[in-house]
Amino acid sequence: MKKITLLFILSLTMISWSYSQCTTQSYQWPDTTVTIAPVPGVQQISANNWPDNEFSVLTGIVPGETYTVTAAMYITVTESDGITIIGHGANSVTFTAGAGITDIICYWTLDAACNGSSGPDTVTAIECTTCVCTATAAPNAVTTPTPADAATGVTIIGTGVTFSWVEDTSGEAVDSFDISIGLTITGDDIGSLAGATSGNTVNFGATSNTTYYWKIDAINCMGTTTSAVWSFTTAVCTETAAPACTTVIAPIDTEPAAATSDDGSGGRSVTFSWDAIAGASGYVFTLDGTALGTVADTTVDITGLDILTSYTWSIAPVNCFGTAIFCTTWSFTTDDGSLSVNDFEQNSFNYFYDKITDVLSLQSDQLAFDNFELYNILGQRVMNTALSQTSETINMSTLKDGIYLAKVTIAGRTQTIKLLKQ
Repeated sequence: MKKITLLFILSLTMISWSYSQCTTQSYQWPDTTVTIAPVPGVQQISANNWPDNEFSVLTGIVPGETYTVTAAMYITVTESDGITIIGHGANSVTFTAGAGITDIICYWTLDAACNGSSGPDTVTAIECTTCVCTATAAPNAVTTPTPADAATGVTIIGTGVTFSWVEDTSGEAVDSFDISIGLTITGDDIGSLAGATSGNTVNFGATSNTTYYWKIDAINCMGTTTSAVWSFTTAVCTETAAPACTTVIAPIDTEPAAATSDDGSGGRSVTFSWDAIAGASGYVFTLDGTALGTVADTTVDITGLDILTSYTWSIAPVNCFGTAIFCTTWSFTTDDGSLSVNDFEQNSFNYFYDKITDVLSLQSDQLAFDNFELYNILGQRVMNTALSQTSETINMSTLKDGIYLAKVTIAGRTQTIKLLKQ
């Protein structure tokens, strides 16, 4: 189409669409969620929305604050479900965010009859008219970029690079950061991403042995300070094939009660892990058929899940040559969350495998162990033992050397650990 942008790995906004008047979705633009800072002043949503039933997804809305959305077209604002109408009108819509409203969707049409038009490019914006600014000046520019200026051999993770910087705390505080990346010294011709976080990976279609330029905007309610433009060159690709698929996972396939914890926002969090694959620079994580992004580590916490709900997931290792194909899709069902998270987390348990005696020792601080299950890398259960004490030993001498996944159950709650028998 007309636009190029960046995909920022961090979080996923899940939206269930339903069709109603002037809320038909033809195209999301920007195609990532736009973060709105809780500060006074006009904040741009996009420089080039079309009145063609396009829509924009916004986050960072503060309940109780009043906002005005403006654009030279007809505007419909809904809650994050895409159904509940907050307000609509020509050229501007003003609303006060209700309790729990932190995300909204803005629909752009030619008129109230929901007609569309392929252009022209139209500036869309939002202003928090009740937010208060306490800063007296714009923040200082960030420093200490990673990749360092003129760095070479920078590793590509999937199709992105990990960026970090240091905020200058000698001046006014920063409300948010924007990152821009380009192939020219302006450092922004590939695109810009609002609400960037230091230390995260940005996917922008990076290719090997290529020089890129980038910069960071430090933003608060008094203004924006742009850093110097830095450059780096990605590593030469020496791989001759895409990596293999991962096989050792947690939660294990068809896990009936995967351990969850409170994610702090009313949902549940699950920790996923898998074995490292030789030659992989990153891992594409997919949940319920949607690729959430690429991570460099072999573990990730996913939030916003529900209890007693079944999900599918998969991991596709990736390197500069390509992405693994035909990798297995696994499934699991979350637990009921009945055990207090505090009780479970405060009851730490330790384990130690003695490779000389082939004995695995388990030690729980407070709660007794209920059960121990052991699975090989093929997902086959090779041991199932009922337990009842806070201190237990498991004899593994009859098992072959290799990697195993153990499911340890305490007070009805299960945690999966990875073991290497050798």
